[in-house]
Amino acid sequence: MEGLDFQELARAIAPLGHQSRTLMLDEPDPGLLERLALLWDLEDSFQPASSTPWVPVHKAPLAAPPLGSASLSPPSLNRPQPRPPVRGPEPIPQTGHQPLPLAKTFSPAPAPVVERKPAPPVLVPGGAKPEPLAAKSLDSLHFRVRECSWCGLCESRRQVVFGQGNQRAFLVVVGDQPTRDEDQRGLTFLGERGDFLAKMLLALGLTKDSAYLTHLVKCRPDGDRAAKREEISACTAIFGKQLELLWPTLGQTPGNGEAGPEPEKPAPKLILALGHSTLLSLVPEAKDWQNSRARVFFYQGASVMGLDAPEQVLANKETLVPRLWDDLRRVRQELLRQRVT
Repeated sequence: MEGLDFQELARAIAPLGHQSRTLMLDEPDPGLLERLALLWDLEDSFQPASSTPWVPVHKAPLAAPPLGSASLSPPSLNRPQPRPPVRGPEPIPQTGHQPLPLAKTFSPAPAPVVERKPAPPVLVPGGAKPEPLAAKSLDSLHFRVRECSWCGLCESRRQVVFGQGNQRAFLVVVGDQPTRDEDQRGLTFLGERGDFLAKMLLALGLTKDSAYLTHLVKCRPDGDRAAKREEISACTAIFGKQLELLWPTLGQTPGNGEAGPEPEKPAPKLILALGHSTLLSLVPEAKDWQNSRARVFFYQGASVMGLDAPEQVLANKETLVPRLWDDLRRVRQELLRQRVT
Protein backbone atom coordinates (compact mmCIF):
# COMPACT_ATOMS: atom_id res chain seq x y z
CA MET A 1 0.00 0.00 0.00
CA GLU A 2 3.06 2.26 -0.08
CA GLY A 3 2.76 5.29 -2.30
CA LEU A 4 -1.07 5.15 -2.30
CA ASP A 5 -2.82 8.49 -2.69
CA PHE A 6 -5.72 8.17 -0.25
CA GLN A 7 -7.55 11.24 -1.53
CA GLU A 8 -7.44 9.96 -5.10
CA LEU A 9 -8.65 6.54 -3.90
CA ALA A 10 -11.50 8.17 -2.03
CA ARG A 11 -12.67 10.08 -5.11
CA ALA A 12 -12.40 7.02 -7.34
CA ILE A 13 -14.59 4.64 -5.31
CA ALA A 14 -16.95 7.15 -3.69
CA PRO A 15 -19.67 6.64 -6.44
CA LEU A 16 -19.65 2.91 -5.72
CA GLY A 17 -20.48 3.40 -2.06
CA HIS A 18 -24.23 2.86 -2.63
CA GLN A 19 -23.64 -0.23 -4.78
CA SER A 20 -21.01 -2.19 -2.84
CA ARG A 21 -21.12 -3.54 0.71
CA THR A 22 -17.51 -4.68 0.99
CA LEU A 23 -14.11 -3.15 0.55
CA MET A 24 -11.18 -5.36 -0.39
CA LEU A 25 -7.80 -4.69 1.21
CA ASP A 26 -4.43 -6.42 0.89
CA GLU A 27 -4.45 -7.02 4.64
CA PRO A 28 -6.29 -5.68 7.68
CA ASP A 29 -4.67 -2.34 8.45
CA PRO A 30 -6.33 -0.32 11.25
CA GLY A 31 -4.24 2.73 10.44
CA LEU A 32 -5.39 2.73 6.81
CA LEU A 33 -9.00 2.25 7.83
CA GLU A 34 -8.84 5.24 10.16
CA ARG A 35 -7.37 7.34 7.36
CA LEU A 36 -10.12 6.33 4.92
CA ALA A 37 -12.77 6.96 7.53
CA LEU A 38 -11.38 10.44 8.08
CA LEU A 39 -11.38 11.23 4.35
CA TRP A 40 -14.89 9.90 3.77
CA ASP A 41 -16.29 11.23 7.05
CA LEU A 42 -17.60 7.76 7.95
CA GLU A 43 -16.31 7.78 11.53
CA ASP A 44 -16.46 4.14 12.74
CA SER A 45 -17.86 2.63 9.53
CA PHE A 46 -14.67 0.70 8.84
CA GLN A 47 -13.48 -1.94 11.26
CA PRO A 48 -10.62 -4.43 10.70
CA ALA A 49 -11.62 -8.05 10.15
CA SER A 50 -10.16 -10.68 12.47
CA SER A 51 -9.66 -13.56 10.03
CA THR A 52 -10.38 -12.24 6.56
CA PRO A 53 -9.22 -9.33 4.39
CA TRP A 54 -12.81 -8.50 3.60
CA VAL A 55 -14.00 -5.52 5.60
CA PRO A 56 -17.81 -5.19 5.70
CA VAL A 57 -19.34 -1.73 5.46
CA HIS A 58 -22.52 -1.70 7.53
CA LYS A 59 -25.29 0.12 5.70
CA ALA A 60 -29.04 0.19 6.06
CA PRO A 61 -30.89 -2.05 3.53
CA LEU A 62 -32.49 -0.37 0.55
CA ALA A 63 -36.17 0.25 1.29
CA ALA A 64 -38.94 -0.17 -1.27
CA PRO A 65 -40.33 3.04 -2.74
CA PRO A 66 -43.59 4.24 -1.18
CA LEU A 67 -46.92 3.31 -2.77
CA GLY A 68 -48.16 5.66 -5.42
CA SER A 69 -44.73 7.00 -6.24
CA ALA A 70 -43.51 7.14 -9.80
CA SER A 71 -41.00 4.45 -10.78
CA LEU A 72 -39.16 3.62 -13.96
CA SER A 73 -38.80 -0.06 -12.93
CA PRO A 74 -41.48 -2.78 -13.53
CA PRO A 75 -43.99 -3.29 -10.69
CA SER A 76 -42.39 -6.59 -9.77
CA LEU A 77 -39.11 -4.87 -8.96
CA ASN A 78 -40.66 -2.43 -6.52
CA ARG A 79 -41.04 -5.10 -3.86
CA PRO A 80 -38.09 -5.99 -1.60
CA GLN A 81 -36.09 -8.87 -3.00
CA PRO A 82 -34.59 -11.63 -0.83
CA ARG A 83 -30.83 -11.41 -0.44
CA PRO A 84 -28.55 -14.44 -0.74
CA PRO A 85 -26.53 -15.31 2.38
CA VAL A 86 -22.89 -14.27 2.61
CA ARG A 87 -20.49 -17.21 2.34
CA GLY A 88 -17.10 -16.69 3.93
CA PRO A 89 -15.06 -13.93 2.41
CA GLU A 90 -17.04 -13.82 -0.85
CA PRO A 91 -18.68 -10.49 -1.68
CA ILE A 92 -22.44 -10.13 -1.53
CA PRO A 93 -23.84 -10.51 -5.09
CA GLN A 94 -25.05 -7.25 -6.58
CA THR A 95 -28.65 -6.74 -7.67
CA GLY A 96 -30.20 -4.18 -9.91
CA HIS A 97 -28.54 -2.32 -12.76
CA GLN A 98 -24.78 -2.15 -13.20
CA PRO A 99 -23.06 1.22 -12.74
CA LEU A 100 -21.85 3.12 -15.75
CA PRO A 101 -18.11 3.56 -16.32
CA LEU A 102 -16.42 5.99 -13.96
CA ALA A 103 -15.42 8.30 -16.79
CA LYS A 104 -19.10 8.95 -17.59
CA THR A 105 -20.54 9.10 -14.09
CA PHE A 106 -17.87 10.79 -12.01
CA SER A 107 -15.61 13.73 -12.76
CA PRO A 108 -14.36 15.13 -9.47
CA ALA A 109 -13.09 18.66 -9.31
CA PRO A 110 -9.34 18.87 -8.70
CA ALA A 111 -8.40 19.39 -5.09
CA PRO A 112 -7.04 22.83 -4.30
CA VAL A 113 -3.26 22.93 -4.00
CA VAL A 114 -2.14 24.52 -0.77
CA GLU A 115 1.32 26.00 -1.10
CA ARG A 116 3.41 26.12 2.06
CA LYS A 117 5.72 29.04 1.88
CA PRO A 118 8.98 28.72 3.82
CA ALA A 119 9.39 30.85 6.90
CA PRO A 120 11.22 34.09 6.19
CA PRO A 121 14.82 34.13 7.37
CA VAL A 122 15.63 35.88 10.60
CA LEU A 123 17.44 39.07 9.69
CA VAL A 124 19.80 40.83 12.03
CA PRO A 125 19.52 44.65 11.92
CA GLY A 126 22.20 46.14 9.72
CA GLY A 127 23.02 42.79 8.10
CA ALA A 128 25.38 41.85 10.95
CA LYS A 129 26.06 38.23 11.90
CA PRO A 130 24.30 36.78 14.97
CA GLU A 131 26.15 37.67 18.15
CA PRO A 132 27.64 34.43 19.57
CA LEU A 133 27.56 35.53 23.19
CA ALA A 134 23.78 36.10 22.94
CA ALA A 135 23.13 32.38 22.36
CA LYS A 136 20.67 30.63 24.68
CA SER A 137 21.87 27.04 24.12
CA LEU A 138 25.00 25.16 23.12
CA ASP A 139 23.50 24.27 19.74
CA SER A 140 22.72 27.92 19.09
CA LEU A 141 26.23 28.93 20.12
CA HIS A 142 27.71 26.30 17.82
CA PHE A 143 25.63 27.61 14.92
CA ARG A 144 26.68 31.19 15.59
CA VAL A 145 30.43 30.51 15.71
CA ARG A 146 30.61 28.38 12.57
CA GLU A 147 31.51 31.50 10.58
CA CYS A 148 33.46 33.19 13.37
CA SER A 149 35.95 35.83 12.21
CA TRP A 150 37.10 37.23 15.55
CA CYS A 151 40.76 36.49 14.76
CA GLY A 152 42.98 35.61 11.83
CA LEU A 153 42.53 31.84 12.27
CA CYS A 154 39.36 32.04 10.17
CA GLU A 155 41.56 32.36 7.07
CA SER A 156 43.43 29.08 7.52
CA ARG A 157 40.98 26.78 9.25
CA ARG A 158 38.83 24.19 7.51
CA GLN A 159 36.03 24.38 10.07
CA VAL A 160 35.43 25.46 13.66
CA VAL A 161 36.03 22.63 16.14
CA PHE A 162 33.40 23.55 18.70
CA GLY A 163 33.31 20.52 21.00
CA GLN A 164 31.06 17.57 21.69
CA GLY A 165 29.94 15.29 24.48
CA ASN A 166 27.46 15.06 27.30
CA GLN A 167 25.72 18.43 27.70
CA ARG A 168 24.74 17.50 31.27
CA ALA A 169 28.22 16.45 32.30
CA PHE A 170 29.85 17.61 35.54
CA LEU A 171 33.29 17.23 33.95
CA VAL A 172 34.63 19.41 31.13
CA VAL A 173 37.89 18.42 29.44
CA VAL A 174 39.54 21.29 27.57
CA GLY A 175 42.62 20.96 25.37
CA ASP A 176 44.77 23.61 23.74
CA GLN A 177 43.84 23.62 20.01
CA PRO A 178 42.65 21.27 17.24
CA THR A 179 44.95 19.04 15.22
CA ARG A 180 44.83 18.69 11.45
CA ASP A 181 42.58 15.61 11.60
CA GLU A 182 40.24 17.32 14.07
CA ASP A 183 40.12 20.41 11.85
CA GLN A 184 39.00 18.27 8.91
CA ARG A 185 36.37 16.30 10.84
CA GLY A 186 35.19 19.00 13.24
CA LEU A 187 35.59 16.80 16.35
CA THR A 188 37.89 17.02 19.36
CA PHE A 189 40.43 14.51 20.69
CA LEU A 190 40.78 12.14 17.76
CA GLY A 191 43.52 9.63 17.03
CA GLU A 192 46.12 8.56 19.58
CA ARG A 193 45.55 11.43 21.97
CA GLY A 194 41.84 10.70 21.97
CA ASP A 195 42.49 7.04 22.81
CA PHE A 196 44.85 8.02 25.61
CA LEU A 197 42.31 10.50 26.98
CA ALA A 198 39.80 7.66 27.16
CA LYS A 199 42.27 5.73 29.35
CA MET A 200 42.72 8.78 31.59
CA LEU A 201 38.97 9.05 32.08
CA LEU A 202 38.72 5.31 32.68
CA ALA A 203 41.18 5.73 35.55
CA LEU A 204 38.65 8.18 37.04
CA GLY A 205 35.84 5.67 36.59
CA LEU A 206 34.39 7.68 33.68
CA THR A 207 34.07 7.43 29.91
CA LYS A 208 34.30 10.00 27.12
CA ASP A 209 30.49 9.90 26.89
CA SER A 210 30.18 11.14 30.47
CA ALA A 211 32.26 14.28 29.87
CA TYR A 212 32.09 17.31 27.60
CA LEU A 213 35.17 17.66 25.37
CA THR A 214 36.35 20.89 23.81
CA HIS A 215 39.41 23.02 23.04
CA LEU A 216 40.24 26.46 24.27
CA VAL A 217 41.16 27.56 20.72
CA LYS A 218 38.41 26.51 18.31
CA CYS A 219 40.35 26.79 15.05
CA ARG A 220 43.56 25.09 13.95
CA PRO A 221 46.49 27.49 13.40
CA ASP A 222 48.18 27.13 10.04
CA GLY A 223 51.09 24.68 10.22
CA ASP A 224 50.04 23.50 13.70
CA ARG A 225 51.90 26.37 15.30
CA ALA A 226 50.98 27.50 18.82
CA ALA A 227 48.09 29.94 18.93
CA LYS A 228 48.92 33.58 19.54
CA ARG A 229 47.77 35.52 22.59
CA GLU A 230 45.08 37.46 20.69
CA GLU A 231 43.78 34.23 19.14
CA ILE A 232 43.53 32.59 22.54
CA SER A 233 41.83 35.66 23.98
CA ALA A 234 39.17 35.65 21.24
CA CYS A 235 38.33 31.99 21.84
CA THR A 236 38.41 32.24 25.64
CA ALA A 237 35.20 34.29 25.53
CA ILE A 238 33.50 31.50 23.54
CA PHE A 239 34.76 28.89 26.03
CA GLY A 240 33.35 30.95 28.89
CA LYS A 241 29.97 31.02 27.12
CA GLN A 242 30.13 27.24 26.72
CA LEU A 243 30.55 26.86 30.48
CA GLU A 244 27.67 29.25 31.13
CA LEU A 245 25.35 27.20 28.91
CA LEU A 246 26.58 23.86 30.27
CA TRP A 247 26.25 24.94 33.90
CA PRO A 248 23.54 27.67 34.11
CA THR A 249 23.81 27.80 37.92
CA LEU A 250 27.56 28.38 37.85
CA GLY A 251 28.58 31.17 40.20
CA GLN A 252 25.10 31.59 41.71
CA THR A 253 24.97 31.78 45.49
CA PRO A 254 22.24 29.60 47.05
CA GLY A 255 19.53 31.45 48.91
CA ASN A 256 18.86 35.18 49.22
CA GLY A 257 18.80 35.64 52.98
CA GLU A 258 15.14 34.70 53.34
CA ALA A 259 13.94 31.88 55.54
CA GLY A 260 13.04 28.71 53.70
CA PRO A 261 14.03 25.10 53.03
CA GLU A 262 17.69 24.22 52.80
CA PRO A 263 18.88 24.51 49.19
CA GLU A 264 19.91 21.38 47.36
CA LYS A 265 23.60 20.56 47.16
CA PRO A 266 25.00 21.61 43.76
CA ALA A 267 26.35 18.92 41.47
CA PRO A 268 30.14 18.65 41.04
CA LYS A 269 31.67 20.93 38.42
CA LEU A 270 35.26 20.30 37.40
CA ILE A 271 37.36 21.47 34.45
CA LEU A 272 40.39 19.41 33.42
CA ALA A 273 42.83 21.70 31.59
CA LEU A 274 45.22 19.59 29.52
CA GLY A 275 48.65 21.15 29.19
CA HIS A 276 50.36 24.06 30.89
CA SER A 277 49.42 26.60 28.21
CA THR A 278 45.73 25.73 28.56
CA LEU A 279 45.75 26.10 32.34
CA LEU A 280 47.78 29.31 32.16
CA SER A 281 45.24 30.86 29.76
CA LEU A 282 42.45 30.18 32.27
CA VAL A 283 44.41 30.82 35.48
CA PRO A 284 47.17 33.43 34.99
CA GLU A 285 48.68 32.76 38.43
CA ALA A 286 49.49 29.14 37.49
CA LYS A 287 52.89 30.08 36.08
CA ASP A 288 54.89 27.27 37.68
CA TRP A 289 53.67 24.02 36.09
CA GLN A 290 55.45 21.85 38.62
CA ASN A 291 53.51 23.42 41.51
CA SER A 292 50.30 24.15 39.59
CA ARG A 293 49.76 20.70 38.11
CA ALA A 294 46.89 18.74 39.75
CA ARG A 295 46.21 21.67 42.07
CA VAL A 296 42.69 23.06 42.47
CA PHE A 297 42.07 26.52 41.01
CA PHE A 298 38.80 28.26 40.15
CA TYR A 299 37.48 29.65 36.88
CA GLN A 300 34.04 31.29 36.67
CA GLY A 301 32.98 29.47 39.84
CA ALA A 302 34.09 25.99 38.77
CA SER A 303 37.09 24.00 39.97
CA VAL A 304 40.02 23.75 37.52
CA MET A 305 42.85 21.24 37.64
CA GLY A 306 45.73 21.00 35.18
CA LEU A 307 47.05 17.71 33.82
CA ASP A 308 49.72 16.78 31.31
CA ALA A 309 48.29 16.74 27.78
CA PRO A 310 47.89 13.26 26.22
CA GLU A 311 50.25 14.04 23.31
CA GLN A 312 52.93 15.15 25.79
CA VAL A 313 52.58 11.95 27.82
CA LEU A 314 52.74 9.81 24.68
CA ALA A 315 55.98 11.54 23.67
CA ASN A 316 57.62 10.81 27.07
CA LYS A 317 55.88 7.81 28.57
CA GLU A 318 58.65 6.68 30.93
CA THR A 319 58.69 9.96 32.82
CA LEU A 320 55.17 11.32 32.49
CA VAL A 321 52.97 8.22 32.79
CA PRO A 322 53.75 7.56 36.49
CA ARG A 323 53.32 11.26 37.26
CA LEU A 324 50.02 11.40 35.38
CA TRP A 325 48.49 8.48 37.29
CA ASP A 326 49.43 10.16 40.56
CA ASP A 327 47.79 13.40 39.38
CA LEU A 328 44.65 11.50 38.37
CA ARG A 329 44.43 10.20 41.94
CA ARG A 330 44.24 13.83 43.10
CA VAL A 331 41.50 14.50 40.58
CA ARG A 332 39.49 11.61 41.99
CA GLN A 333 39.91 13.04 45.48
CA GLU A 334 38.57 16.41 44.29
CA LEU A 335 35.53 14.78 42.66
CA LEU A 336 34.89 12.81 45.86
CA ARG A 337 35.23 16.00 47.96
CA GLN A 338 32.70 17.82 45.80
CA ARG A 339 30.24 14.96 46.09
CA VAL A 340 30.56 14.67 49.87
CA THR A 341 30.83 18.27 51.04
